[in-house]
Amino acid sequence: MANSKVRSYLNELKKQGKFHQCFQQIVNAYRNGSDNDFGIRFSDDDFLNEYKKLCMLMLRYFKKSDENVLSSEMNILKSRLKEDLTIKHLQLMLIDAILNYGLKHHGIESSKVPQIVVLKRDKPMLSPVEL
Repeated sequence: MANSKVRSYLNELKKQGKFHQCFQQIVNAYRNGSDNDFGIRFSDDDFLNEYKKLCMLMLRYFKKSDENVLSSEMNILKSRLKEDLTIKHLQLMLIDAILNYGLKHHGIESSKVPQIVVLKRDKPMLSPVEL
């Protein structure tokens, strides 16, 4: 049985590691982005390890995906991510970047990756004491 387009792409990411053009673009965006964009800062080695772990998870759970990533497999992958909000936010952004690269260069489509949105409130202008 021949490898599917999705698995071939993920195997290529795994084999080339930090030398793959996809990783180069992601790490460049990560280095140039602000802490607010990513929520957490890793060293280069830790970032590479997180990237490799996600590639392995995607290979493990995207078994039935052939030309496109199945939404059921995407849901399983999302349920396996870390519980810590900042790390999960980074993992979702990495998955989104990997899948966007796959769409642009290999024509691999997938369901939309959810994003974590943190709402911040400004302090009120007037306090109840001042009224």
